[in-house]
Amino acid sequence: MDWQISPYLPALAISGVVALITCALAWRWRSAQGAVEIAALALLSGLWSWLYALELSSAEFAVALTWAKIEYICIAGVPTMLLVFAARYTGRDGWLAGRRWLFLAAFPALTLLAVWSNDLHRLYWSEMRWVASGSVSILKFSYGPLFWAFITYSYVCVTGATWLLLQSILRAPQAYRGSTAALLVAIVAIWGGNALYLSGLSPWGYLDLTPVSSTISGLAITLGIYRLRLFDLLPIAYSMVFGQLSDGVVVIDVQNRVADLNPAAQRDLGSVRGSIIGVPAREVFSRWPHLIDRYQQIKPLSDELEVAMPEGASRWLDLRISPLYNRRGNLRGRVIVWHDITERKAAEADLRAARDAAEMASRAKSAFLANMSHELRTPLSAIMGYCQLMRLEVEQGEVEQALLDLDMIEHAGEHLLRMIANLLQLAQIEAQDSRIRLAPIALGELLAELADSMRATAARKGNALLVRVDDPATVFQADRARLRQVLLNLLDNAAKFTEGGTITLEGRCVGGEAGAYAIFSVIDTGVGIAPDELGKIFEIFAEPDIAKRRKFGGAGVGLAICRRFCIDMGGDIEATSALGCGTTMTVRLPMGGPADLAARPAEGELA
Repeated sequence: MDWQISPYLPALAISGVVALITCALAWRWRSAQGAVEIAALALLSGLWSWLYALELSSAEFAVALTWAKIEYICIAGVPTMLLVFAARYTGRDGWLAGRRWLFLAAFPALTLLAVWSNDLHRLYWSEMRWVASGSVSILKFSYGPLFWAFITYSYVCVTGATWLLLQSILRAPQAYRGSTAALLVAIVAIWGGNALYLSGLSPWGYLDLTPVSSTISGLAITLGIYRLRLFDLLPIAYSMVFGQLSDGVVVIDVQNRVADLNPAAQRDLGSVRGSIIGVPAREVFSRWPHLIDRYQQIKPLSDELEVAMPEGASRWLDLRISPLYNRRGNLRGRVIVWHDITERKAAEADLRAARDAAEMASRAKSAFLANMSHELRTPLSAIMGYCQLMRLEVEQGEVEQALLDLDMIEHAGEHLLRMIANLLQLAQIEAQDSRIRLAPIALGELLAELADSMRATAARKGNALLVRVDDPATVFQADRARLRQVLLNLLDNAAKFTEGGTITLEGRCVGGEAGAYAIFSVIDTGVGIAPDELGKIFEIFAEPDIAKRRKFGGAGVGLAICRRFCIDMGGDIEATSALGCGTTMTVRLPMGGPADLAARPAEGELA
């Protein structure tokens, strides 16, 4: 086999070496998206360059033609591999799933078959000639329809790859556009040389510049790998890590301008990406002035801020600001990341409120138990003391004094009985065992009975008990036992906190759009209730005024029971008072009982 020395051999040899170096570099990053495909592309380009060098070095027509046919193992695979690489690198490779790979590989395989069987049909190369070009002879082909079919297929692949990479450049942030641009340079270099060869515009005659231009392609790819960090952050990785984050992310350059932001940040700022990029950060965050003060600091920062959103709502953000440095340690900008913690803040507020309420309830219960122990010991101590006095008085024959002591024992026993009854009633209410039994009640008769029962109690402290009734014959429906207990409790409280004054029991009926109601009022001229206590007197275990309780007596559960009874009967109770001017307790009940109401009033609501 004879050889000839072509002046183009050094360029082809260098082209092959550069392509294989590119292959090795890309293989080192084979875990990255698209790295394996670009390594395969570089390998095919390098082998193509060396095989073409062997073709040009052959001095015999048949040997050169054999090398030309072998070259097609590489030539047929280059355009396909280029398209596959672009799809992998940009994350648009969904169409390669399943058996579509076979369809994509079918055209290169058929092309290779057509080349190797060309002597039988002459549809790929219609004519092959051995022509002189300078000091050497080279092959000159006339092309058939199958060749132009392969060229069409090749340029469709190149166009598709170019389009995918261009789309990637437009979507990628400024910092990552250089790597994709390097790939475009590589593609243009390869197929620009091929276009010159096919069009006959090449200044080197019949020489195919495609393998030579792969040298430029290899240099561009090598630059992308080493200088532009081609596989450090791929477009698909950028889309998944940056574009799909639920947290807002904004990148600010050293001039304090917005360099990039993700969709979550666009949503929270109420602007689209195109209108924000390059805008001073002070303008972008004008609605968040506290953030402006923070991002101007160079050191890392973590904070929680309450900010206004575009829709006008207020949200809490967990803010993190970090400086960005290049490999030389120079500040290149800052990245601002925020996470919406509004729900967490609301949950924390609820927990604090629940904790405060629990602590308050615990304090109130402790005070209640302390007061209750005092209230129970006081009448029991009185009973025991008077019993001992009676023993001495009976022994000494002082019968009249013993009778007075019996009255005091009876009074203490009644007080103790009321205390125990209230506690049992409270336990019954807490156990949800409170059944209402409705019965017709005459208004005048009920108030007269209550006045007879409480007149002596009121008189103990020099109080006058008055009764006022608008229409004594009025009849209404209610639970007589519970209503009687409520009014007796209110009258007893009035007698307890009033001395030398007047207690008035009123009853009347009123009608309106909401229905007819029976209204009962207990009015006294006693010590009154402080405004800060007035809103808590109907609460069970409300924190009491211990000094007042111990001076006047009582456990502080009677009014809570009264209110529960009123609500169960479809009504409610309210209090108005002023210190030193007395208190008015008002009970409102529906005339027909709770079943006649369309909706029961909420706790605390009175007309």
